[in-house]
Amino acid sequence: MKKKEIVKKIGMISLLCGIILGTIGCGEIQKETEMKELVICTDEAYKDTVEALAEDWQKMKNGLDVEIISIPQDATLAEAKITELRTEIMSGAGPDVFIMGSNINTTDSDTSVLFSNPEKTMHSNLFLPLDDYIDNAQYMNLDNWNQKIMSAGKTEEGQMTLPIAYTYCAYAFYTADLENLSSAPNSWEELVQCSVPIVGKCLSNGALLWLSQTFGELADYENETLAFSEGELQKRMEEALTWYLESEGSEEDFNAMIASTQVKNVFWEQVSRASEEAKTIIAVPNDQNGVTAYVTLYAAINRNTENPDQAFSLLDFMFSDEVMTGAGFATEDPDIKYGNGNSFSYANGILTNVVAAQQSLRNQSTQGLYEEIESSINRVRYYSELDNTISKMYSDCLMDEQSSSSTEDAKKEIVKQAYNNMCMQLAE
Repeated sequence: MKKKEIVKKIGMISLLCGIILGTIGCGEIQKETEMKELVICTDEAYKDTVEALAEDWQKMKNGLDVEIISIPQDATLAEAKITELRTEIMSGAGPDVFIMGSNINTTDSDTSVLFSNPEKTMHSNLFLPLDDYIDNAQYMNLDNWNQKIMSAGKTEEGQMTLPIAYTYCAYAFYTADLENLSSAPNSWEELVQCSVPIVGKCLSNGALLWLSQTFGELADYENETLAFSEGELQKRMEEALTWYLESEGSEEDFNAMIASTQVKNVFWEQVSRASEEAKTIIAVPNDQNGVTAYVTLYAAINRNTENPDQAFSLLDFMFSDEVMTGAGFATEDPDIKYGNGNSFSYANGILTNVVAAQQSLRNQSTQGLYEEIESSINRVRYYSELDNTISKMYSDCLMDEQSSSSTEDAKKEIVKQAYNNMCMQLAE
């Protein structure tokens, strides 16, 4: 063979080897890209719980390495982190999984959350629809989940978020202390007209926390419009303020309460531990003759995640009965269980997993009261900036009423400004 032909053949062989090696190399690079870590975003308050559960999921399912990103409780630090995350999300990236608390009713303007209105976010193509994943879940048992609460995470696309915990406003009394009260008020009109002093004194003082809950609906997120007029908001504020100012009672009335305000598992534990005397629970009613419940903690998956199967596998593990009840998954070592470090039970609400929620019900009478309130829930939504705006509006009107220069025009202007702010919040 001529020298020139030999050189040519060697060159072809070298090129072929390069292609082969390059292909192998690219495959290795691709494999490394596919096996990147799963990023979870949560609030600082839940970081330890999420971290512990993620570690157990990794061990049990051989899952991806996990990075936890937490939003600080400090307002200034939180705002910086939220700005960073929103920039990533808008660019089509961001965390794979979100485990977030809703924006609890507050008049604190410094409160910062990643999603100021989760319901609006569900309609913005940011979260991954989960129906197909849920249908093939390995651990999640939907029969043991409060379907009424779960429905708050649905849009026309299906299940967009998975509610973990929820709450509503309620007050527990001994029935004997509620003279002349034949039944608990089940509408807003009945509540403000209730003439029992202890009811007016105790409940009217909490309107700052729950006034927005008296509206059956706050907004139509499809059309980005409020569900009530400025006049209706004005009327509701005036009714609440008048009820507060006219309610009679004493400090002893507050001491007579068994438990009150935003209901968590501890609320039902307090009711269970109280004496065996007959009890009455008054849940704050809405204007649709029922009770409004609010999701306080939820999970969702980023629609842009490159690891949807792994992301749902983590949530499937977290939403199992074993994790939510704290029982955990057994291992070969009797001293080790996976998922028994769940402290979501201390979340700001009642767990959506019914089996876990009922662990706080220690007797049959409490079970009956619990089921009575649950059956009256006819509206479920997420805390949002709309709720905060209504709370601040009522707080400002109350402060104006207590000032020496109080005027009706001033309160009307406060309501008008609040209404305009909510319209803008929907349009943003």
